[in-house]
Amino acid sequence: MKKYIIIISLLLGINCWAQTGNGDFQKESFLSQFGAYFENAEMSESGVIRLQSKESFASLSSEKKSTIMELVLSKGYTLASVSYGYKRELWQKAASGTAVEIDSWDLNTLYTPKTTLKTLEKTAIHPWFVSFGLNSNFTSDGNDIGLYLNARLGFFLLKNRWDLALSYSLGISGAGDNSNATSDLGLMSKVYFPIKKYNISPYVGLGISYLWSDVSDGYTDVYTSTSDIPILLGISWYVGPGSVDAGVQISENNNSVFTVGYTFSPSALKKR
Repeated sequence: MKKYIIIISLLLGINCWAQTGNGDFQKESFLSQFGAYFENAEMSESGVIRLQSKESFASLSSEKKSTIMELVLSKGYTLASVSYGYKRELWQKAASGTAVEIDSWDLNTLYTPKTTLKTLEKTAIHPWFVSFGLNSNFTSDGNDIGLYLNARLGFFLLKNRWDLALSYSLGISGAGDNSNATSDLGLMSKVYFPIKKYNISPYVGLGISYLWSDVSDGYTDVYTSTSDIPILLGISWYVGPGSVDAGVQISENNNSVFTVGYTFSPSALKKR
């Protein structure tokens, strides 16, 4: 008989403890004592007291927070969750009776996708750029002069130091019946040497290109194609969201191309 009385007493004791920690929680009574630091308090079904703190609590040092949470947990609570804005803290009552912060986190950081962070980092290190310009080519004897439109699309392998771009140009040289329509598709890479004091950056580069030509003498049209490995020399002057570029493209076939253009990054335009 005594055995059953003890079991019933234990069950009643556990039930009374649960009601004290949850069902009998007096919000007004709690806030009347701790209202200087918390603006709201609730008891969860699992027995954790959830507190919405004020600025007066959030700005305290860890030692002072621990003192206040020790008083809170001394009311019979084992765990306390404190929230302020996007920040969360979890406090526990240690065996010694003191309050210990066992975890803290920021919801903004917690839910920021890692892939987004990696994408932003890669974009910052390897920004894309677009360039438009005018080319003028001339031969060593000065008899062949032409004008071309040029466009480049590429990205930096190393920001402001080393790039790689796909280039395309289209234009006409010669005059009258003796005309030459040429298009040029190439892959080019430049290495830059920034001089921050003057906001300029000389560059040197190398490329490989494929040229198509339609040569006309007024009677017949002749289509030709050839490949080339040009050397690039020039200078970039940083203006606005990009740079004004001026340079020379020296080819193996004694044709040299002088280029003036403007290069900019689409991401830089969005920030302006």
